Amino acid sequence: MSKSELHAIVERAQELADSTRERYLRDLDKFIDFASDNPHDWTPARTEDFYADLLTRMQPQSANRLMASIAYASTWRARQNPRAQDFCAAVRKARGNPRESYEQLNEEQAQKLLAACMIDPKNPFCLRDTALIVVELETGMRRMSIQSMQFEMIVMQSKYGYPIARVLAKGHGKHRQEVPLSDTALAAIAPWQAWLDLSKGPVFRAIDRGVGNTGKISYKASKTALSATAIQKIIATRAEQAKIGHVHPHMFRHTFVNWRLSAGLSPHEIAAVTGHKLTGSLGSMMTGATGGLSAMAGYVDMKEIGERARNSTPQWLQELFL
Repeated sequence: MSKSELHAIVERAQELADSTRERYLRDLDKFIDFASDNPHDWTPARTEDFYADLLTRMQPQSANRLMASIAYASTWRARQNPRAQDFCAAVRKARGNPRESYEQLNEEQAQKLLAACMIDPKNPFCLRDTALIVVELETGMRRMSIQSMQFEMIVMQSKYGYPIARVLAKGHGKHRQEVPLSDTALAAIAPWQAWLDLSKGPVFRAIDRGVGNTGKISYKASKTALSATAIQKIIATRAEQAKIGHVHPHMFRHTFVNWRLSAGLSPHEIAAVTGHKLTGSLGSMMTGATGGLSAMAGYVDMKEIGERARNSTPQWLQELFL
């Protein structure tokens, strides 16, 4: 059922030329090897990871051509089965400009982005957006994980000996990932939490701005977490203010991985924070890295080795908050 499901869609397609059908089937095998042969794992998150992985190894034009088979099978599967989602829809939109969607930030861009957020340290929008950007830079979390961050789920004294945040891992239902938090990330969150004066509930939430009869501006935080769209809009707006071009939330994930790679960390140390599978996109990004993929041997619990990645904050970023 599973592997043959996508294959059958392509094999039955009379409008495809024989050469195209053969290429599509080969490309589908690559996606299935990456995302597993279980239809429940064919999610937008896995498709985004697969596409991001392609972009680390080939030119955007080549990645887009390979994604054509996935997009084709995904669309037809959704049409034939009302319960099946079009798991390629998000990537289909991003394919128009893949470099903007998945490139990493360089140090200068990150500095300008934070400067745009920190322009008024007393403004709650600035406090929130600064905390959001720093947490993204320091963890590479996906948007769903950022959305699910709760103050009560930040554990300062964890069993690993360092602070962690228990967040939802995108694409895995109710599964929670334990993400090591750096001192810099915690320091960026602290002023925002102090303004909220809360110890429970979503870390990142919307803010309403109002003007009273006296002309005094007031701010009130929402009780619910920011939506994925709101997170993307905040980042895009701050990037526009910083004049660094379009910035997409997934860029922070690539930024974290590549900055830590440049700092000499091994794949298993980085994966302890990001939650990557070393056989997936992280493995491809890390080819030739110190330690290599074989360095996973002997590590039963990934979170036990997150300390070095947690403490590898770029010096300029650390100096801003500590």
